[in-house]
Amino acid sequence: MNTWSYFYGKGPVAGAEAKRDFERAMALDPDLPEAKLARGIYAMYVTKDPDQAMSDFDAVVSNRPNSSEAHQLLGFALCRRGSMTKALPHLTRACDLDPLNHPSSH
Repeated sequence: MNTWSYFYGKGPVAGAEAKRDFERAMALDPDLPEAKLARGIYAMYVTKDPDQAMSDFDAVVSNRPNSSEAHQLLGFALCRRGSMTKALPHLTRACDLDPLNHPSSH
């Protein structure tokens, strides 16, 4: 499941597809980190629910501390909440874990 692909210029239909897919994945395994990331992305960008997004991203960071994507997303969610001081370590960790896979490195 590549949740990001749903959100690149594909509109509301893509959001519905993303929701269907992460709900299906969570029904199979509610602890699946990729499903939680997908639900968090959906919450942050589609339903505009930063609390749900941060909860999901934080759970993945706790479960997979070496996930650059989870750290990056948690950092973005914290920035949206105005918590720049809390966001910076996550964004830094994301770049440390995967320095070539971030917009600032291209």
